Amino acid sequence: MTIFVGIALGVLLGSIPLLNVPQPVKLGLAGGPLIVALLLGRFGPRFHLVTYTTMSANLMLREIGIVLFLASVGIEAGEHFVQTVVEGSGLLYVGYGFLITVIPLLIIGMISRFYCKVNYFTLMGLIAGSNTDLLHWHMPTRHRAMTLRQ
Repeated sequence: MTIFVGIALGVLLGSIPLLNVPQPVKLGLAGGPLIVALLLGRFGPRFHLVTYTTMSANLMLREIGIVLFLASVGIEAGEHFVQTVVEGSGLLYVGYGFLITVIPLLIIGMISRFYCKVNYFTLMGLIAGSNTDLLHWHMPTRHRAMTLRQ
């Protein structure tokens, strides 16, 4: 609850003009919540506010944040996507992206298969896993070590 109140207060603080000039100066959507988060972290326990967040909630909020960010970027960039890919050098960049993704997999796959003698099923797991984002490895080292022991 405290985290959402902090975000709301931060957005409000960020929207208040600081200086009375023709172009208003504001903290914005990043500065306001940052200042409120620092204040809640410092003075929250004094007012009996629970400022502790579990690791699972922390990771969930991170993922929601990155999804919302990527969605907003995608909506903004998607307007001219087809035009960019078809005309100009867009198709070239798609090709570069494909090559950057596939060539390292092929090289490591061949080295693993022919030099290290890795069996086919392990190799397919290696290649499939190389294209995934393991949330587990985003944990702090101490927490990751505790998880691996279990």
